[in-house]
Amino acid sequence: MGWSIAYVVLLLLYVLMHYMFVSQSAQTLALLGVFLDVGVQTGVPVSLMGFAPPFASSYFSMLTPQRGSQNVIFVASGYLDQGELYRLGLLATALCALVFLVTVRRGCSGLAERLTEHRRYRRRAGPW
Repeated sequence: MGWSIAYVVLLLLYVLMHYMFVSQSAQTLALLGVFLDVGVQTGVPVSLMGFAPPFASSYFSMLTPQRGSQNVIFVASGYLDQGELYRLGLLATALCALVFLVTVRRGCSGLAERLTEHRRYRRRAGPW
């Protein structure tokens, strides 16, 4: 499995696992290290894997009433009922994940090759 497939699968799993946690902070603290390690072990560039889960933590900040403090205000105001909040949050999460995956994929095309080429150059060039 290539690193780009591993990256997409890990990011989607990270986003889907948010239902297991009450807060964004709890999810980030519990999963960030694990997902970062698994991603790096499968060949995903560290810089890419280091930024993707924290960004993904904010995709669903309005998905459920307990995810962020702003959600309590939405639900308590009566402007959105809980069902609408879940529906709109799901749409926002899907859109953000899609945009992030498409833009990162375009921006990182050839990244692994460039990193490999850079490493070869550094070995030949020596320490200076």
